[in-house]
Amino acid sequence: MFAIIESIYMKNMMIGIKCKLRRVSLLIGISFLMLISFSCQQSEEKRYLIGVSQCSDDEWRDKLNKEIFLEAMFRGNIDVIFCSANDNNAKQAEDIAYLIKKKVDLMIISPNESAPVTPAVEMAYKSNIPIIISDRKIRSDKFTAYIGPDNYEIGALAGEFIVKYLKGKGKIVEIKGTEGASPTIERHEGFMSVVNKYKDIEVIYSESGIFLESIGEKKMEEALLLNPEIDLVFAHNDRMAKGAYKVVKAKGREKEITFVGIDGLAEDGYGVDMILDGVLAASFVNATGGDKIMELAMNILQNKPFERETILPTTQVDHTNARILKLQARYMNGQSDKIFSLNKDINKNISLYARQQVLLYCSVIILILLLLFLYLLMNAFRKNKQHNNELSQKNKDIEDKNEQLELQRRQIEEATQSKLHFYTTISHDFLTPLTLIIEPVELLLQNHQMKHDQYDLLVMVKRNAIILHRLVKQLLDFRKYENGKLALNLSQANLKDCIEGWSKAFCPAIKRKSIKFCIHATEDAANFEMPLDYNKIERLFYNLLSNALEFTNQGGTIRVDLYNEWDENEKKAVIKISDTGVGIDPEYIENIFDRFFKVDNYSSGSGIGLAVAKAFAELHGGDIRVKSEVGKGSEFYVILPYLNATIEGQTFSLETKSDDEEGDNIDLGNQTLLLNERNKPVILVVDDNLDILNFICNLLQTEYIVLLAKNGQYGLKLASQYLPDLVIADVVMPMMDGFELCRRLKGESITRHIPVILLSALTLSSQKIKGIDCGADIYFEKPFDSSLLLAYVKNLIKSRKDAKAILNDTDPAPDDGAKLEGRLFIEKIYALMDSHIADSGFKVEAFGQSIGLSRVQLYRRIKEQTGYSPNELLRVYRLQKAKKLLSTTDLAVAEVAYRVGFSSPAYFTKCYREFYKELPTAFLKRMALKNEDSL
Repeated sequence: MFAIIESIYMKNMMIGIKCKLRRVSLLIGISFLMLISFSCQQSEEKRYLIGVSQCSDDEWRDKLNKEIFLEAMFRGNIDVIFCSANDNNAKQAEDIAYLIKKKVDLMIISPNESAPVTPAVEMAYKSNIPIIISDRKIRSDKFTAYIGPDNYEIGALAGEFIVKYLKGKGKIVEIKGTEGASPTIERHEGFMSVVNKYKDIEVIYSESGIFLESIGEKKMEEALLLNPEIDLVFAHNDRMAKGAYKVVKAKGREKEITFVGIDGLAEDGYGVDMILDGVLAASFVNATGGDKIMELAMNILQNKPFERETILPTTQVDHTNARILKLQARYMNGQSDKIFSLNKDINKNISLYARQQVLLYCSVIILILLLLFLYLLMNAFRKNKQHNNELSQKNKDIEDKNEQLELQRRQIEEATQSKLHFYTTISHDFLTPLTLIIEPVELLLQNHQMKHDQYDLLVMVKRNAIILHRLVKQLLDFRKYENGKLALNLSQANLKDCIEGWSKAFCPAIKRKSIKFCIHATEDAANFEMPLDYNKIERLFYNLLSNALEFTNQGGTIRVDLYNEWDENEKKAVIKISDTGVGIDPEYIENIFDRFFKVDNYSSGSGIGLAVAKAFAELHGGDIRVKSEVGKGSEFYVILPYLNATIEGQTFSLETKSDDEEGDNIDLGNQTLLLNERNKPVILVVDDNLDILNFICNLLQTEYIVLLAKNGQYGLKLASQYLPDLVIADVVMPMMDGFELCRRLKGESITRHIPVILLSALTLSSQKIKGIDCGADIYFEKPFDSSLLLAYVKNLIKSRKDAKAILNDTDPAPDDGAKLEGRLFIEKIYALMDSHIADSGFKVEAFGQSIGLSRVQLYRRIKEQTGYSPNELLRVYRLQKAKKLLSTTDLAVAEVAYRVGFSSPAYFTKCYREFYKELPTAFLKRMALKNEDSL
């Protein structure tokens, strides 16, 4: 209600504000139109985009690119894209295609090789892009203009200089440029047109160096190897001449052979410097002409008259003019650097000016808008002020309502938690009565003399007791999951085999409803091997399939599909359970996995089954999803990842009620009289439940003498008084629980040897570990299997009896069930202890290392065979050896202590007194008196 009133108020307020904002929007639009008009005035001059495709990347090309960039910078309305093919025809074709895609206004191309690059140039020409061919030529007339040197003339001039230099006689090595490139072909032809006129001049070697210095070196080495007598080397560019000179210089023949090149660059380290340094006799200028190229490009773009072919001039550079050219180049480079610097400063100032101008206009507009906004804000503030008190009161009312709702929510949550705690406690208390139902029924079913109808009734009792047990465990597990204390007990299993086995339990119900049921797996069973918690996945599957059976009508269909899928490189198994049942209404889909949720009050079940199923799936790192349509059925998808074999479980502790009342002592009857005879093993049973006590007593009394105690404190008293052969104790008891009883028994020297079996409904791994740490030999869960309990009792008593016989150096009584393997194992342990009897550093770990068992395996084997832990067995054996030495030798107590492996005489004395109930010195005195009496 309050929300509706507030909404109406805010709506009316916003209508007034919107009317004023429309005026502001109009002013903003006019302001932006002014800015756009200003921007258009700033960019009236047309800009051009020129693409440059160079065949290679060298100093000559760098100079040309620099000149083109400088010209573009002078003109101010030209942007240039540079590409280099690095002497690769395919790369140059890609560069040309790229420039076409960029929609350049004009293209300047220097082809790597004439024939291979021609198709790419023609493609650009057909795209209506003006093409300027620079330096090198193509084998087509599909271009706009050509500009470059006359390479034939350069070759001829070089030939004339060489003939004159050699005076018409000599042997020449020619290192050409890239094969197939027009400069290489034309320079060679021009050179040979002159040289061929002289008979005494011989070109003894002519190979391609592809205009690279490194290849020039290789070709020179090859020429020297084939023709040692060389007078002059003519290279088609200065770079190859430089490489050839390095080879000749390395061989010490630089003064015998003359070098001539082409390019004549005046930059540092190139052609002119090489002439001044005496490396080259001459070089011929291959003009770059970047300024002329850009002038031609602008004439084409602006539709001005232009020459289709422009030949750049060349000249000879030698020692007569090299210095002058070098000085000119330095001056020009200095001027170029200044121009670049000035242009950079100009661009910076222009950019700064433009930004400041835009900033000024924006500042004026923002100021105007700010004033308008302040006016509207003050006006709205005045109009809204009258409503503030009313809104404050409404807000206060809403806050009060929220506080009441929060209080109710906390109360509901506390009530829910109390109910869950109550259900959990009651469920835990159900486990003990269930034990007293299932086990007696199981024993009665073994009687085959009962009537058939009686047998059927007992089977029905057992079946429903097991169902009740499963429901109780399910509720307890779900509570553990909610508290974050439910752990997985993983084991390797085949999911396909498991599903087929679990499904068999539903066969009677499936036949009863005439349901068509099938299981389909997309892969072999071997592909569904995975670690899983067998019991939890079984319950998950049971809950889902039970629901499918319940909501599928007579003659319907239920299908189980099993397949694998991959999700972000993680393999997952998917169980799909689909039915043709009534389906689920869409409004309930999001709630079906909530605890205690039921679609209607007439459905059977507790409403926790799906919540438990989802909890178990999530515990495995998986999930459950559902698709459903009313009247057509439902599909449940269980996704389970293939987990690692080990997962660290979480801890869980269950609160138990303490019982402060003293337990009634149980009348032992005639069994007390039988204790003196000890013709049977004595077993002490400790439990606060009289039915459990009577049940276990009935199980054991035919073969054993049974003592009964109703609490741990009285059980400890009986154990100390009668020293039974075995103790069976519950964990949760008044006065003293089973953990404390076990700890006290193992802490007393007279009772520490007695095996202990703990019985409990506490099933968490942490609780089992606690029981074992307290000294328990076996931790048994309730409800328990009576036949398995009898087997454990028999085995523990027999193992204890055998160990006692060995410790007393006597053979155990013959027993048909005794195994030779156990005897050999004990003999091996005693031989090992005997060989290390004097070694005080010999520890339990050495047992396992010597006989190939882990610490856990060793503990179990020795405990089963002797009733002692490994540490206890080693200490008892040393004490027995010590007693033998004291009685048969004249050694002092301290010397005996060291000989049997004790670290100090004081510790030996302490252990001896605890085990034999007298000091070693007292034993020596007693032995001395005995000897005197015998004399």
